[in-house]
Amino acid sequence: MSVETAFDSAAKEYDDVFTKSLVGRLQRRRVYHWLNHWSFNDQKHHILEINGGTGEDAQYFEKSGHQVLFTDISEKMVEYARLKLQNSICLSSDMISAIDHYRERKCDVIFSNFGGLNCLSPAELNLFFSQVSLVQAANNHIYLVIMPAGCLVENLYFFFTFRWRRMFRRRRSKLSVNVGDTQVNTYYHNPRRIKKLLRSNGYYNISSKPVAIVLPPSYLTNKVGNTMGKVLYFFERLFGSFSLFSIWSDHYIIKAIKK
Repeated sequence: MSVETAFDSAAKEYDDVFTKSLVGRLQRRRVYHWLNHWSFNDQKHHILEINGGTGEDAQYFEKSGHQVLFTDISEKMVEYARLKLQNSICLSSDMISAIDHYRERKCDVIFSNFGGLNCLSPAELNLFFSQVSLVQAANNHIYLVIMPAGCLVENLYFFFTFRWRRMFRRRRSKLSVNVGDTQVNTYYHNPRRIKKLLRSNGYYNISSKPVAIVLPPSYLTNKVGNTMGKVLYFFERLFGSFSLFSIWSDHYIIKAIKK
């Protein structure tokens, strides 16, 4: 079964399982925190969003006054996004093909949230950045939220539940992850690799920040109540400012500017 079919089957329950879950909401709050930290909303942008899911981030960007070209590989995801969005252009497209629309639509920012790039193998990731660098003009920005090869909370969970063979599983060359009852190949990319690719393709002012060094992965959301969520978020704010923790976070956000 293809990746798009897998995400088609996951689209109906995606918001309930992740977007509206406590962990999903807290992780997304951290993404927006870092966008605001980097003065993202100080000017209005025309954003190409890739792997946009059901349009939650595009809806946030719309309300913040930005223009959005929304794309996702899953037509079903795009259908749900259209119900949320008022002024965005919505297209069903894989990540590489979506880049072709960037210059045509006069975008100035590329945004990708919550591990969409983890569906790309290292070779596909190289192709992605080489294509992105061709369409972005000087001073255009890129913001990517990616899963690294280490996750401290996940490893601690597996340790204390005696699932030791699953510890450090992200270090494998690829991992099959269940999406809509389908196994999808997933690749974990550390900040060092992404920064190297960005530099080699003409980007500067590169910075990464952890999105969830204390917050758990979304599949553990049923282990977290509201009170625990508040406690975890307090410590996330306390420890989540250190870039060096990006490699041990469930997700990290990285931003860069085209020369």
